[in-house]
Amino acid sequence: MQEAMWVGIRFLPCRVGAMADLLALLSRDTQLKRVANTGGGEWSGPCPFCGGTDRFRVWPNAPRPHYWCRVCGRHGDAIQYLRDRYGLSFREARERVGARPPEAGSLTSALRLSPGPPSGAWQDTARALLSECVGVLNGPRGQAAREYLHSRGLDDKTIWRARLGLNLEERWVGKTRLDRGILIPWFLEGDIWAINVRRWDGVPLGDPKYRALAGSVKALYGAAHLQGVHLAFVCEGEFDALLLQQEIEGKVAAGAVAVGGTAGLHDAAVLYLLGCTRILVCGDNDRAGEAFAARWRSLSTRVRVVRVPAGYHDLTDFYQRGGRLRDWAEYQVARLQALEGTGEPW
Repeated sequence: MQEAMWVGIRFLPCRVGAMADLLALLSRDTQLKRVANTGGGEWSGPCPFCGGTDRFRVWPNAPRPHYWCRVCGRHGDAIQYLRDRYGLSFREARERVGARPPEAGSLTSALRLSPGPPSGAWQDTARALLSECVGVLNGPRGQAAREYLHSRGLDDKTIWRARLGLNLEERWVGKTRLDRGILIPWFLEGDIWAINVRRWDGVPLGDPKYRALAGSVKALYGAAHLQGVHLAFVCEGEFDALLLQQEIEGKVAAGAVAVGGTAGLHDAAVLYLLGCTRILVCGDNDRAGEAFAARWRSLSTRVRVVRVPAGYHDLTDFYQRGGRLRDWAEYQVARLQALEGTGEPW
């Protein structure tokens, strides 16, 4: 089944040959140069819409070619570009690129619309808050919280790179309550999209375990982990994704991300995951984890569900009780490679 592709707020499949012309189409209006290997090759140049010089990116050789300006927010494929740039109707643009009618059952069937990242004012507040809380976590008052994170398998390098922070007192940020706990920031291309808080007051708290700072927009946690790879492990939670990435980085050609679910999958998450040829989804070993995996399996033929060994709740529990995540990940990748093209059930 051919997956749908990003067309602004629409997704329509297109012939590979037609979509291979996206770079040529855009190059008529702007000068592009190759800057990375992401998604089969990533190109950059001035935005033909807003004139921004360095944040207009194009992935012409991705499984579904697309572009995105991270200044003005314009994004889409060849159809959307022809509509926005030249005022063509949808039908005219689709005929121009030779698109076929849409097919169901694609990764993008869970797409929800979003205005993009939070406002600049929200991000400024979030950055100031995070800077303070990072200092607390890595200072004397953060020792107990660091020990908790260490107990989950995260080392100091991972904690620092993830910019985790610690808020010791419940407080108000503007009109928003911030819980006591460990701050987990979600970054995408330099923007801060969300701050999730693992509620903690000397010990982990529950009911709820997590509460995001109001105004957060959860898109894709750990998107930078997908740089230069075409295989994604999708976890439920951020700590599982951080731990898995820590254990496989430089050893397994894959990246670990978290989304928290698929109900209303954010379009930014779709953008990054479209660059992955295979998506290995690993939920927790419980009823909610089974539902998480089942939703993902229904989205795309690219998705394969992988399991934590029986008797363990999640990736962190497996690691804490002596499991070798690197070996587990290598096995899952090898199993995928062995079964690809055989027609055998996964």
